[in-house]
Amino acid sequence: MNPPESGSYRDGEERLDRELLRERGIATSGAPLVTALASPDVIVKLAAAHLIGIAGDSTAIPALAALLEDPIDLVQTEAAYALLRLDDPRGRPVLARWTHERVDAFIAPAIAAGYLARAGDPSGLPTVRRSFDVDNVAVRISACKRISDFLPYPEAEHDVDELFERALADPEPDVVWQALLQLREIRTAAATALLERAAHELRDTTSRELAVRFVDERRAR
Repeated sequence: MNPPESGSYRDGEERLDRELLRERGIATSGAPLVTALASPDVIVKLAAAHLIGIAGDSTAIPALAALLEDPIDLVQTEAAYALLRLDDPRGRPVLARWTHERVDAFIAPAIAAGYLARAGDPSGLPTVRRSFDVDNVAVRISACKRISDFLPYPEAEHDVDELFERALADPEPDVVWQALLQLREIRTAAATALLERAAHELRDTTSRELAVRFVDERRAR
């Protein structure tokens, strides 16, 4: 595990999407990116929708709207979030609907909850909490990635701390990894305490060493 030396946790999503498209020979901006929304490759559609939302390319709105009917839950979610970022109101109800779907059957609910939180609506927090209760590791990883989306909400402070505690106690190292990467950037007493505890208590050696590194970074500042 080698965490990035620069850039924020959220920036990592954009970097990964760009890398995925470049590996497939697809340009990461302009018309080729919009065209990629029609790709039969689900990974390509997801990456393209996410990058279009970041870029704010309104020419993609018709193609994104069409993806709201895609049979893949993650494609619907990414398209809805991109539309929301492009000020198209059709994205919000789709995200809201996904937060009420079964977390043991889909990955999208926790992701939709986080995207709504980024857009000013923290009502999906219970969905993220429920996602930590399922056996599906992919669901728990997706839920963990969304915890920091609720940081701007003072009323969610206790819940955020509790969710990070649950993530650090998860038996899957990849869940722990995602929690540590987010805590690395959070400058609160609670985040510092969680990192310090993780540096002493994590059973997985690699994860514990990562926590020690992040604690040392914090102390060096």
